[in-house]
Amino acid sequence: MKARPEIIDAHVQELWRTGATRIASSTGKLVACMVGALGFTAIGGAGLTVVIGERGVLGAFTSTPGSWVCLVAVLFFGVLGIPSLTIQLLRRQTLVIEREGIRVLRGDGRQVAALAWQNVAEITQFRHRRTSMTNCVLTPEAADLRRATSGAVARGLARADAAVVGTQVWTVPTIFKYQRELPEILRAALHGYRTGWRL
Repeated sequence: MKARPEIIDAHVQELWRTGATRIASSTGKLVACMVGALGFTAIGGAGLTVVIGERGVLGAFTSTPGSWVCLVAVLFFGVLGIPSLTIQLLRRQTLVIEREGIRVLRGDGRQVAALAWQNVAEITQFRHRRTSMTNCVLTPEAADLRRATSGAVARGLARADAAVVGTQVWTVPTIFKYQRELPEILRAALHGYRTGWRL
């Protein structure tokens, strides 16, 4: 499906008029992810229950490789995924696009992430089938600073980003509405920043 110009125009006009525009997280996406996490947890738990019932705990993990897959499903989707999604549903995040940059806020108003326009070289979009990701490509200076100040895990993720897209990026979380329109809204904001917000 194509981006809807009326949504792009509404957000860009609000940004120019008020200095900020907000995009809420998508309840539908969060609920779909929660259903998926519950489903994979249930399948993994059922698989473990059956194998452990037949072979015991030791036998399940020494003779059946599928037991490890089931355990990973329970740990990843059940122990990590369900609590994380529950928190996101209870503390709905908002993407705030401002004249100075982009911020991600939790429902209680606390800032989760931020990126200043001065650190953005361009806005790109990765699309594959029904998946769409919006990336803010970092300037070389911002990429160097990120490498110098990040922990080991963040540096590893940055290297993975660079391997896929050729440079370091800040990916806008995909939980927000208007994924098809978001790149154009951000490009308009970046252009506004570079031109001093002149019409």
